[in-house]
Amino acid sequence: DCRTASIPGGRGVFAKVDVPPGTVVLAEEPLLTVAPCEVLPHESWHMAVARCILESKRQKELQERLQVLHPRRLTDLAPHLREEVDGFQVDSPIARKLADAAESAVTEEEVQLVLLKVRLNAFESGLYIEFALVNHACFPNCVKFGPGERSASLQDSWCPRYEIVAVREIRAGEEITISYLGVAERSSSARAVLFRKQHLCELSPSPKPPCLELEYWNPDIDVIEGFGSLAELEDVLDEESAGLDVKTSNVAAALSLEKFKEIEKVARTALHPRHIVLCRLYRLISRAARVVLAFSPDEAAAEQLVHAAREVRATQGLFLPSTHCDVAQVAEDLAGGISVLLAQDRARLFAAFPVEYGDFNSAAAAEAALRREANNI
Repeated sequence: DCRTASIPGGRGVFAKVDVPPGTVVLAEEPLLTVAPCEVLPHESWHMAVARCILESKRQKELQERLQVLHPRRLTDLAPHLREEVDGFQVDSPIARKLADAAESAVTEEEVQLVLLKVRLNAFESGLYIEFALVNHACFPNCVKFGPGERSASLQDSWCPRYEIVAVREIRAGEEITISYLGVAERSSSARAVLFRKQHLCELSPSPKPPCLELEYWNPDIDVIEGFGSLAELEDVLDEESAGLDVKTSNVAAALSLEKFKEIEKVARTALHPRHIVLCRLYRLISRAARVVLAFSPDEAAAEQLVHAAREVRATQGLFLPSTHCDVAQVAEDLAGGISVLLAQDRARLFAAFPVEYGDFNSAAAAEAALRREANNI
């Protein structure tokens, strides 16, 4: 149910009935997609989307479909905010160029409205109508999946559409929310800066345990060695994360793993053990370790995976529901690390984690329980 909400866009999507976790709340194919190769050298991605709308044979239809999105009129945004959007400035050559290239005649004001709608509503995966009506929350009750991203075991068949799926129980009347910011494990200051840059408005504070943001909890430390500030550390993690994907080689992943270990040494002296950015670092360690283990059953990488996954689970318990898909991923990571060590070097597992996995029976039972947890989610 889409209705008014007290936010800049003035609307939101609300549950009409109780929604259990795992429910597909919304499924939609993008109205328009723009591949990286379609972005011209001088363009931003948002500018390319606006250009593709205006140059499309479906231009009029697309503009009509966009009418429901914020802002509906140019005056819905304050002048100083409109000036921040490329092409909106008075007598902008960009706006004139787009108007001249349009499939059907449009005014510069209509071009500017398209630019604003794209800037404030488009996702990297494309331009949507219904998805764009769902508002942001830093710790939302739903997540967005691309085609085929969800496990086949959770679907009757492969879904070609993008989906919004509930990650916890949502009560009737509660607003449906997703995150616009991608990575959940960002500091409040980083989230605020990114949201302001993307959406031209301030981010409302999200309730969270104080320890998730507690810096320099050791009174003898007031700087993150080698980085200076938390913002610099987060910039490095952004850069390292961008270079770590499924195509990463074994050697590159091993190098990333070593770099993350060095970062961990300094970060954990300055940040609270449950700091949300430290949680992100441990998730990156887990990703790198998974890549290494995909090539060979490396005992050192498996031990790091177990250590990192345990730390992530401890922090996730403070801000994620137990039914969240990220919780399932970390449970699977932890089970995988235990499995490799049980098969390759049990003594190493028992020595590194004597309380939790100090013998074969307790370790095997923990692995089985973790896999059941992941499968249930």
